[in-house]
Amino acid sequence: MSRKNSKKLKVYYLPVRLTQFQKDLSEILISLHAESFKSSLVGRSPENSLNRPDGSSAKPETHSYPRLSQRQLTYIFDSNIRAIANHPSLLVDHYMPRQLLRMEPTESLIAGSHKFQVLNHLINSIIFRDRIQTPNKVIKCAIIAHSIKELDLLEGLVLGKNFRIKRLSGTSLYNEKHKFTTLTTADSTTNKDGTPNSLSSTSSNSNSTSYTGYSKDDYDYSVKRNLKKRKLNTNDWLFLATTKHLKHDQYLLANYDLDMIISFDPMLEIELPALQLLKNSTNKNIPIIKLLVQNSPDHYLLDPEIKSSSTDSVFLDDNNHLDNGQEYEEIKSSLLYFLQTRKTKVDNFNVDYAALVKCCLEGGDCNESLPNLNLITLDETSKDFSGSEFWQPQLTELNYSTTELPLWDSSLDIKTYQTELMHRAVIRLKDIQDEFTNGSGLLNANRFNENQRQNKLDDIKNSIGVTFKNKQELEKSINDSEKRYRHALTESIKLDDKVNHLLKNKAELENFIKLCPENISSEYDLEKESTLVSKLNQYADENILFSDKLKALQEANAEKSNKNDELRSKYQIESSKAAESAQTLKTLKESMGFLKNEVNGPLTKIPTESAKRELESLKNDLQSLKSRNKFLKNYINSMNRQYDLKNKNNVQVEKAATTGTRFRSTRSNTPNYT
Repeated sequence: MSRKNSKKLKVYYLPVRLTQFQKDLSEILISLHAESFKSSLVGRSPENSLNRPDGSSAKPETHSYPRLSQRQLTYIFDSNIRAIANHPSLLVDHYMPRQLLRMEPTESLIAGSHKFQVLNHLINSIIFRDRIQTPNKVIKCAIIAHSIKELDLLEGLVLGKNFRIKRLSGTSLYNEKHKFTTLTTADSTTNKDGTPNSLSSTSSNSNSTSYTGYSKDDYDYSVKRNLKKRKLNTNDWLFLATTKHLKHDQYLLANYDLDMIISFDPMLEIELPALQLLKNSTNKNIPIIKLLVQNSPDHYLLDPEIKSSSTDSVFLDDNNHLDNGQEYEEIKSSLLYFLQTRKTKVDNFNVDYAALVKCCLEGGDCNESLPNLNLITLDETSKDFSGSEFWQPQLTELNYSTTELPLWDSSLDIKTYQTELMHRAVIRLKDIQDEFTNGSGLLNANRFNENQRQNKLDDIKNSIGVTFKNKQELEKSINDSEKRYRHALTESIKLDDKVNHLLKNKAELENFIKLCPENISSEYDLEKESTLVSKLNQYADENILFSDKLKALQEANAEKSNKNDELRSKYQIESSKAAESAQTLKTLKESMGFLKNEVNGPLTKIPTESAKRELESLKNDLQSLKSRNKFLKNYINSMNRQYDLKNKNNVQVEKAATTGTRFRSTRSNTPNYT
């Protein structure tokens, strides 16, 4: 779908669906208008029957109202369908207390309308946009609604969000006392509240300070001075207006320097003077995002305009009806298309609202990020509103309800229409409440079962925790046992080594005892005696050897002890020196810090700064003198080359210049004095 744009505006159509509640209300309206609309298509009047659809007869009322004609019913049908497409609450004609809109939760307010859900995504994308690149950029967005009642609902939606709200049409639900400052200065194009100034061109004629010839006082008593002291407010602006107000006031949005427009009215004409007089400090095209319900009557009427930008524009009157000769026929065609396509499944559009808002604020082309909005091509089987005498309206079954909607085939007056509409809406609400009650019972049962299951699951988790804790304690005891086992094994190895050494000594002592004389038999054995002597000699030699080794080790130990004493004394001397050095370093650091404080103090800093500035000035003067000297040298050389001032004939000239006398430089009759 191509978009029709102007020189200052870029139009983007954002597709919107209908919620289930909106579809149910549409079916209720169709059940009331089906027979009348069928008769308007085939060109005959409905039967003037007083019987109700359920077979009961309607009692004549004392105060009768004029019956509604087919044309009036068609207009009412069209108006109510459009109202439901925007928000179900707009179907109610009676007075709605404004306090309810302030107390209504945002979730319940946007749940009934997909348009409100999309608007909530858009304004959240503006609030939570990336503010790193432009931290102090204040976005100013206008929201255009059909009527004051719709504007009240929109204000109830945006109240409490991080916006400064200015209501341009109607009375605000809650006056937050935000004032859009239009103060201008001669040297600034930004207001003090963070909003760009849209009247910078007229600053010379407004509140700019004129020159008086006197020096300015140190204290400024002006409003601009006071505004500087205030905290900068970077909250974005929202301006709320209606289409009717835009048509009657061409300067409504002229002085607000808008960055974006979100229109609930897809039929908003961009050629309106109020939109053409918009000013933008960035000289970029202002994007207009129109929320359009797909396959709605508005979609059908806009499709020729969207497909071809050369077609005539479609204007609306104050009642939101087409203002041309074919008004009635086009309304019937749009309603017929809506009735034929209302059962068609609409694709779920995945729109990146944050990317769309970013693209609009940056002034790029956002058509690629939007889905196409083409009308559905109807086949022959779906054209059940062809006007045939065998045609019977087919209503869509309502979800969560067993109540059938009967077709109203009697004449209607305004009171009967409103009563029957209210009656069917109440029945629908009662069915929803019954279904909610039944669902609540099932939900409570499921909740009870779920609680039981969760309790069992908690018991299982508790037992698992106890088992896991016991397992950890068992693992701890096993680890402690393993540690004790390894320690006992190490001690056992050490004891085995000691036992083996003692057994070896025992064996040697036993052998030595056997060789002793008292253990020798009476028969003296010379061979055993010689063996004993050799063993004694061996032990004596080993004893001498071990004595020598012990003496050598004692001498080495004494030498190392002396060396250790020397190193200890040297260490003490070095330690005392290090302590003295540390104390000296501490004293130097303290003195250095004191000197730094003196240097950075005002008594030394001011002369130092002045000396630095004087040095810088002298350097600049030296550089200037060097440049002048260079210039003079070049100039003298140039004059010497051109006039030959150093030749002999010019000696008299130099003398005359030094003495201040005149000199005749040529022999001509006319003297030339230099």
